[in-house]
Amino acid sequence: KQWYQRRVAITAGIDTSKLYTIRDLTEAQSGTLLPEITSVIQDYQKHVDRCETCSNQKFICSVCESPPLISPFRDVYSIAQCSQCHGVLHRPCFNRSDKCPYCSASLINEL
Repeated sequence: KQWYQRRVAITAGIDTSKLYTIRDLTEAQSGTLLPEITSVIQDYQKHVDRCETCSNQKFICSVCESPPLISPFRDVYSIAQCSQCHGVLHRPCFNRSDKCPYCSASLINEL
């Protein structure tokens, strides 16, 4: 049960990166948090690989409307996301835009 509670806490920390506990900070300093986070991410990735719904989610960038299609689960380092509507764009397209093409929110200082 304690392992499961810790797993839930780590998952919450991944989903909302602005929340950290003293335990998280202590484990980050000692080097024990990274293997736990890596394990959670690997579990997420296994789910995405096996889940038909998740693995088939791909989007066209609304700025360039060009390939490659965007997979928010796979391309986390090559995409950017609007903090208002959560629309996803290629990172270079995001960097060239000052307004989100989906909701018109300002993208300045988003990253």
